[in-house]
Amino acid sequence: MNDLIIKQELWMDSREIAELTNKRHDNVIRDIETQLDDHLKFEAVYMGANREERKCYRLPHREIMILISGYSVELRTKIIDRWIELENKNKPTLPQTFAEALRLAADQAEQIETMKPKVLTYDKFLSSESWQSMNEVAHILGIGRNTLFSKLRNKNILMGNNTPYQKEMDKGYFKVIEKPIEMSGNVFNKPQTLVNAKGVEYISKLIAA
Repeated sequence: MNDLIIKQELWMDSREIAELTNKRHDNVIRDIETQLDDHLKFEAVYMGANREERKCYRLPHREIMILISGYSVELRTKIIDRWIELENKNKPTLPQTFAEALRLAADQAEQIETMKPKVLTYDKFLSSESWQSMNEVAHILGIGRNTLFSKLRNKNILMGNNTPYQKEMDKGYFKVIEKPIEMSGNVFNKPQTLVNAKGVEYISKLIAA
């Protein structure tokens, strides 16, 4: 029965860290980017008050401990206490009776059935021949477009103009089209990078690595 229990991965948002430590969020962002060499792995976005995407970080236990190593004892205590609270909330409640065990099994079977349409939709998406703009890809992956561009440039997937290198084009995941742009009464063509379904999966694995 224990095999049925699925624990959620724990993390703490940089905004919550700022609140707990009475620091400005931008200062916490600076601390994270200074102390964590692999901070890009944990970058996320949230919608600000003006509906603009803003950067934050979601850190797991190891990175939290690294971050707070330079904080005062008082601030470290606040964050550690909050982490313990999150861990306690995340502990699964094991069934105490046979009836509870049956109910748990039924609930999880229902969750699996609920997920099936989503899995089928994703599989259908991966097998499709449609092409997505980088803006759409960023939306699918849940990150900001500029953040996505930056990650792919850092990994030498995209060039400075945000079009893929030829070696990436040869993989069949990308194509570049010319999109007419009007500016000051003049029309000129601007290259636009498109990604197919397999390319979205490829990018997802790249930025998660």
